Amino acid sequence: MMVRIVFGLILCALICGCANSAPRFTLDDGEGVYTYTNETSKDQKTSYYLAEEWLSINIANANKVITLRQPETGTLIANPQMQIPMALTMLWCSYSLKIVCLDNQVITKFTVGKLESGAYPPKNSMPEIQEICQQLSSDLQKYINNN
Repeated sequence: MMVRIVFGLILCALICGCANSAPRFTLDDGEGVYTYTNETSKDQKTSYYLAEEWLSINIANANKVITLRQPETGTLIANPQMQIPMALTMLWCSYSLKIVCLDNQVITKFTVGKLESGAYPPKNSMPEIQEICQQLSSDLQKYINNN
């Protein structure tokens, strides 16, 4: 009897978790785009090279995922992946990261991409993805200011 109850609870959790985290094939307008502007203590050129260094330290295969390097405008674009929780597992989700370094300021723009399955992350995963993006932006700012 106890085994049936435990099995029923596990089954219920799986069904509810999967129903609440159904993958989607489109995002709502403006959803999955997060932009952060942070103050720094460095000029554009120094910030740019520190941002590039930060990418190489914090992003796996940075040289492969950085698709644009423009030191003259202070712009870097990378297309890495992050792990996000979904139901009872972790899945890889692609995203685009645009970093624009200005004098005393760095702007980061994250655009959420698709999961490895080809679908977009479920709505209930978006707050956690936004939190991850905000933390990455904050970490970049700290790296620039402390080096």
